[in-house]
Amino acid sequence: MPNNVFCPRLRVFLMRVIAEKQMPFALKVPNAETTAAMAEADEIARNRRARFGTAPELFDDLEKNSRKQARPTAASGGLCS
Repeated sequence: MPNNVFCPRLRVFLMRVIAEKQMPFALKVPNAETTAAMAEADEIARNRRARFGTAPELFDDLEKNSRKQARPTAASGGLCS
């Protein structure tokens, strides 16, 4: 990684956000899945309860879900490749 913290594409994006004082794309209404996740997060915060009973349950769920989703990397054409 070069000395610069941000890659050029990310820097251009952030400069546009600063200059325009808004995101450089239209923000849309969240889909059903996102709305449900936000409602769940609000309920968890309101009730001050954890979604998982133990830390191992949390990590097991994270591990299971991380295998389902492929994340872009620099080598696979990610944001800063």
